[in-house]
Amino acid sequence: MGELAVPPASHVRSTLLRSSMDAIEGLGLSEAYFDRLPPEHHATVKELVIGQWLTIDVALAHYGAIEALALTSEQAFANGRLVADRVQNSYVGTVLKVLGTAATPWSALPRFPGVWTRLMQGGAPAVYRLGPKDARVEAHGVPLARYAYFRQGWAGMFASSLELLSRKVHCRPEAVSPVRVDFLISWV
Repeated sequence: MGELAVPPASHVRSTLLRSSMDAIEGLGLSEAYFDRLPPEHHATVKELVIGQWLTIDVALAHYGAIEALALTSEQAFANGRLVADRVQNSYVGTVLKVLGTAATPWSALPRFPGVWTRLMQGGAPAVYRLGPKDARVEAHGVPLARYAYFRQGWAGMFASSLELLSRKVHCRPEAVSPVRVDFLISWV
């Protein structure tokens, strides 16, 4: 699929950054993180208020600083799981209550655009069914897609959330462009 013509993401929910910071703190990397974060963003990140909208510039600086820590793909994926536990799994749990026990990842994936608008202003997701237990989720207009940490972290978020609906989820991100990432998802 080609690029969707969408306005680029301009703001990110602070909850994403706060949860990401919790993961960095858990790894004992706070000092190294702030050494890499441009000083003009220190106060904003240190004083994050949950639920506020932050400009994409703050998010780019945040994910750039984490990228400079050179975490492994496995660490980024695990951090994404932690972020999902804090940010979106309560929402997925609510959806599960509504859908009942017959819910599958296909019950939740079409609802991803609603999750997106809770986390991002601008950009756009697209969800495609590739098979009975296979999907591709595209994230368009997301400048954060340039960072491997962001891509792997979101793969971990997808895996964590969809494992509430299936036994095991495999999610692999593919960088398509500096503003687009696709996630290939399968489950059993």
